[in-house]
Order: sequence, then structure tokens, then C-alpha cells
Amino acid sequence: MTQYDHRILTAAEYFIRIIKGKWKLRIIYILNDRHQHGFNEITRLISESNRAIINKHLIQLTSDMLIQKEHIPSVAVHNKYVISDRGLRTNEIIRRIGEQVLRESLCEK
Repeated sequence: MTQYDHRILTAAEYFIRIIKGKWKLRIIYILNDRHQHGFNEITRLISESNRAIINKHLIQLTSDMLIQKEHIPSVAVHNKYVISDRGLRTNEIIRRIGEQVLRESLCEK
């Protein structure tokens, strides 16, 4: 394995690590519209999961800079989440992978 191959493998492993998680891709997809979404709205859109798991994924995605958490000034603590530029690029990669997998699976049938 060349040094270049090793760097590609390391980058791919990192990419998989940051999107690994049952609901992370769904969260990225929800936020892809570039609108702000509150925590409660996200949990309603992913009703199959629980609030603790979604919160964990939101924290991880924020830490990995795929989404941004924005504080909305109001009487109560109010935060909204929005996809970052890095998250948009990640979503495009995921979309391309999904399209390729779909093409491959359709060709096999």
C-alpha cells in the first residue's frame, strides 16, 4: 500500500466514523434544506428514535462540524440546527454513493 493509498483509506475511515450512527444520515438529510430546525421538530421527524439518541447525534454532528447549533434569543433557551457547508458537501457525497448503489442493484436484477 502506498502512502497515498493509506491517506485515502484513513480519510474514508474518518468519513464513515462521522456519519456512522443510525439517525445521523436522516438528520443531515432533514437539515439539507438549509432551514433552521429545532430539536423538537427534528425528534418529530424521526419519530422512530428517542430524544436521547437524537441529542447524542446532534452533539456529535455539531462536533464534527457537519451541522451548526444556533442560539435564538428569546425568553426561554431556544436553539436551532442548520446544516454547515461541510455538511452540504457530505450530503452530496452520500447522495452520489446512494445513486451508485441504486444503479448497481438495479443492474443486478
